[in-house]
Amino acid sequence: FNASGQFLQKINLIRDIREDVKQRVKHYWPLVSLRISLQELIDEENKEAGLAALDRMIDDVKTHVPNLINYFLAIPEDMPGYRKFYSLNNALGLATIEEMDNNPAVLYGPERVKVDKSSFLKIMKDPEKAFLDRAWRYY
Repeated sequence: FNASGQFLQKINLIRDIREDVKQRVKHYWPLVSLRISLQELIDEENKEAGLAALDRMIDDVKTHVPNLINYFLAIPEDMPGYRKFYSLNNALGLATIEEMDNNPAVLYGPERVKVDKSSFLKIMKDPEKAFLDRAWRYY
């Protein structure tokens, strides 16, 4: 089942775009499909176009959420450790999407966007609830 791996990988690709371009001179955004050049994407003078591209990337990631829920619901109840592990990673992924959504800091901020400590601790307290509460919003 590939949805979870693709979901988490795409989140990292979105979150790390600025760092990837500046430090590694590479990226994995489909710029032709997004109808934006790399220079336009990273130039804050083109903020509106950059945020539109970010929005499309995030919308694409959200398409994986129904499969995440279906997979989670298929994990047997007698595997609580696996359910918790799966929930934790995907709840953090969904929380990261919430932080990145329409956030110019993803493209132009001084540091990578990440989940704040308070949200992280809430997720850690009950990963399954945190995952399902967030995931059902996109189903």
